[in-house]
Amino acid sequence: GGFITYTVYGQLGLPFVLALLASGVTLAVIGALMEKFLFRTVIRRSHREESTMLLAAATAFFFDAVILLIFGEKQRGVPKIVKGVFNDAGIIMPYDRLVVGALAILFIAAFVLYMQYSRVGRAMRALAQDRVAAQLMGVRVDRYSM
Repeated sequence: GGFITYTVYGQLGLPFVLALLASGVTLAVIGALMEKFLFRTVIRRSHREESTMLLAAATAFFFDAVILLIFGEKQRGVPKIVKGVFNDAGIIMPYDRLVVGALAILFIAAFVLYMQYSRVGRAMRALAQDRVAAQLMGVRVDRYSM
């Protein structure tokens, strides 16, 4: 996701919001395809829970190698979104870090509320606790797993 944002925003010069959308859509598509064709198959055929952990580690190593082949070893960064520095009482903090911190807190709170009070959140929590019981209660296991 970071490399997609870097390419769209840093290299192509398109707006940052568009870069985030492109990153989110790309990761959602890759995640859905991986779940459907890799993880779902392993979960159905394997009798051990460790199989999915090994598959997750293997896919992480695979994507790490692919990104290394495409982008190389050089460290890259996305240009700053907000420029400037907050300086008060000896505390110096770049504005972009303040924005990222505030957004992180906002998104974490929204995610917790969504998982706690929405129907989808309850279904995903039930699925995480007991897959068979969730299915018996009417949760569409394949849909919410994806």
